[in-house]
Amino acid sequence: MFPPEQMPPRVFRRIFLKRSEIALSKLTPADAEWLETWINDPTTTRWMATGRVPTTLEQVAFQIMQWQEPRDWAFAVLISDQLNVDGQFQAIGSVGLYDVDWLTRKAEFRILLGAPHTGKGYGTEATKLILDFAFSRLGLHRIWLGVTDANIGAVKCYERCGFSREGILRDDLFRDGQFYDSIRMAILETEWRARCRTGERLDLDEAQAQETAGGAHENLPAV
Repeated sequence: MFPPEQMPPRVFRRIFLKRSEIALSKLTPADAEWLETWINDPTTTRWMATGRVPTTLEQVAFQIMQWQEPRDWAFAVLISDQLNVDGQFQAIGSVGLYDVDWLTRKAEFRILLGAPHTGKGYGTEATKLILDFAFSRLGLHRIWLGVTDANIGAVKCYERCGFSREGILRDDLFRDGQFYDSIRMAILETEWRARCRTGERLDLDEAQAQETAGGAHENLPAV
């Protein structure tokens, strides 16, 4: 950990991938400031392991520092056509690929969006951007995730993106005095390619020299 006076300063960064209203930029320790807000928001993390206990700004920044390529690929999710009061793109959450196994060419998918930004299609677009990145750029073969069965909206989002249910983990999450089952879902590269051939592949635009100051926030493993 590091004391507040040693927290990473705001940094300028480039957008990496963009489509429609959603853009992805590499997550940095400077993003902990805004991401910590969502991690500690009980509505945002209602169906997640994340958020069951308090998380500090320093803990969030420290976790981001631990995520390093080529094992972890963490991104901030931005609304590319909206600026906040500081003139920065509005950050609404995080998304990424974690624990990449380069021999089997598989990784875990995780996403966290602030509660006010769910139900607007942003999660679906961010998920598809990451899948295209995983299969078309990293050359991965299998992307899997875990989602609480009660999180019906998330399950439907993943199914729309091509994920298939593979199994159930009983009483896998204890939250607010209750146990919940988790659904394991996955999508293979061949399945993604088939969707591409039917016209479902996203036309990705690499951002031109757009730069924005990032706030200090953190992205924790959560689905």
